[in-house]
Amino acid sequence: MDLLECHRGTHRTEGVHKQYVTTFGTWHTGVEMSEFIGAERRHRHNHRCSERRRLGFPILGHYDTWLIDSLQILVMNNHGCLLYPSWSNASDYKDTEESFGTIPLHTEELDDAVSAAWKRIAESDKGASEIQLTPDQRFLCKAMGTELPFLPVHGEEEQKLFSRLVIEPPTLNDEQLAMEWCRYVEGIYVFPKLPVHLRNYRDKWERNRRVRDAVRDAKEGNDLLKELNNTLCPQETRDNKESEESDILLDTEENETIVPVWPVPQVPLPMERPSFSARHSFPITVVAGTQIGLNPCKNAPKKGRGSRGKDKGRRRVRCCSRCKKNK
Repeated sequence: MDLLECHRGTHRTEGVHKQYVTTFGTWHTGVEMSEFIGAERRHRHNHRCSERRRLGFPILGHYDTWLIDSLQILVMNNHGCLLYPSWSNASDYKDTEESFGTIPLHTEELDDAVSAAWKRIAESDKGASEIQLTPDQRFLCKAMGTELPFLPVHGEEEQKLFSRLVIEPPTLNDEQLAMEWCRYVEGIYVFPKLPVHLRNYRDKWERNRRVRDAVRDAKEGNDLLKELNNTLCPQETRDNKESEESDILLDTEENETIVPVWPVPQVPLPMERPSFSARHSFPITVVAGTQIGLNPCKNAPKKGRGSRGKDKGRRRVRCCSRCKKNK
């Protein structure tokens, strides 16, 4: 397979990412189902690339390669030859520890911290029996090799814990914060986190914090502006029964209420029609010597062949070989 072949600056091996987004971008599937779909898509993509680029690779019409492996072995045992000489049986290769799809991304130190948290939960009074994991979470535990899954920051408990760990000293980076987080893991509301989970939520947390600070700093000015608007606004006294449907109440007494009444904005008057004397009955309109609009003249003379008059200068010599030939 020509892995280094480039098309408009993009490797062919990178073109599969757009196909993933186009095909599965709108699917609503879990982690385990996504793993199986990705494995099947990866298998078919590699098989099609082999059909296009590997010399002598057979075109089978299906993707069940394990059937071809069994058929190859059967023909070799019975007849001593290969059915497809360019075919490589996957069963002939030795299994390795290499894995694809969902793989562990955490360090050994973080793995030890998660194991210590699980041991602490198991030795507690409640024990690990109250931890109810979903099928997808159990699949993540199996893929990551941990007792508890690594999940993004979610829920009120984890959001409060993140704020407390970030605000209180000492200042921790993402890797240190992930290690410190494991001390508060209990498997029900708080789960282990990868450094990338904390880094992504840190950006969201800082943005929300800036919004809250801006609202708090502008509160005094907004209150003064609201008071000024209420002062400048014309007021009207109404009975309590009539003012029940109003949203703004300034002062409430036993029998009457002061309600601000803003004046209704006046709609501007439409443009007046021009007088009859300002109109003209000419078929065309000329402004500063330039005609505006289409020419209404329908009887314009048409020029025929040879009616353009004599040339003032000498014509340019024809340079086209076909024109010279048909002259």
